[in-house]
Amino acid sequence: MNIDVSDISSIEEIVRDNDTFVLSPSSVDDIYGLMGYISAVQYSKIELRALLDNNILTRVISLALGNPIPEEKNQSTAYILSSAVMAFLVIGRFEIEQRISIQEQLFTSTQTQAESALHQFHVANNIHVREWVDIALGRKEQISSIEIDNSRDRVASANYENEKVDISILISNWKINYCFVLKAAEIWKSSSNGLDNVCNFIHWVKEEWLFSPAPLIFAMVFFSPNRYSKMIKGIDSPSIQKLSHGLQNAAWDLTYIRGWSNFYRSSSLDRLWLLCSNDVALRSIAKMIFAGSEQSENAVLEQLQEYWPGSDAQRIFDVYNQESADIANDKDKRQQKINDRTEMVDNFIADLEAKVFAT
Repeated sequence: MNIDVSDISSIEEIVRDNDTFVLSPSSVDDIYGLMGYISAVQYSKIELRALLDNNILTRVISLALGNPIPEEKNQSTAYILSSAVMAFLVIGRFEIEQRISIQEQLFTSTQTQAESALHQFHVANNIHVREWVDIALGRKEQISSIEIDNSRDRVASANYENEKVDISILISNWKINYCFVLKAAEIWKSSSNGLDNVCNFIHWVKEEWLFSPAPLIFAMVFFSPNRYSKMIKGIDSPSIQKLSHGLQNAAWDLTYIRGWSNFYRSSSLDRLWLLCSNDVALRSIAKMIFAGSEQSENAVLEQLQEYWPGSDAQRIFDVYNQESADIANDKDKRQQKINDRTEMVDNFIADLEAKVFAT
């Protein structure tokens, strides 16, 4: 690729300073060290995959359309970071998984617009890495039109035209995540006691729905005194439109986290999955996903204590363990309830929305 070592170090520094990545369980010592990934590919035959969230992908696509970096400071910083992420992934030889992000765009646009975004992603992914490096390091503000045209030619010859955006399976998963977020909002609006709220949410999940790590961790953080701002944007807004938009966005955050987790769990042992996001809450929840299986119980409790006082963290931990034990003793009945809820998910959503938007 003929990229200077100093440039590679600078790219690593940008993504490291922004703490942009979450890596699936692995023996990688430094998730921001490119040489470790390159060596793993060359000598250990490890496959590398990366999941981009929509905030990164939309900026990458904008640059691949020939648009310059915006002048506004916060926006320009986000574009620089997105360029650094692309440079990192291309240098590290990651295969990029973009379907969830494209399908999120389809959720709020037309099929044609989403397929156009998918095509433009392929153009972005075939642009020479030097362009991404130069933008990330401030040497230029936009990708050269010549390189964009060359990338379009490469995409045309690669026969991506038959690739379609299938939203059916993903929307089914999103609807389930939307139910979790709606219930969290309903509980939030009914009580100001965060500790009781999270315990009630855990109990509801056990009684009514899929006992899944991501939404449970989301609730443990969301109801905590140290929650991240805007986990559900508009949660206290009198505007139903703002609240609805915030709930949908939060459901997409869970869709990325659960998708990344499922990609890893269904992969072979020689495949690593990197989640790339500029959303602090999303990354923090993702980092806790594998704690129960990959770390000791003490480590799980310590993570809870980052958000809750010690005694409250212990109570949440005890409630979670008790509900988990109850589930283990009643698997058949729960599986039937999960099947019923999944088949009637639209009705379940309507009931939850009526409660949330009525308060």
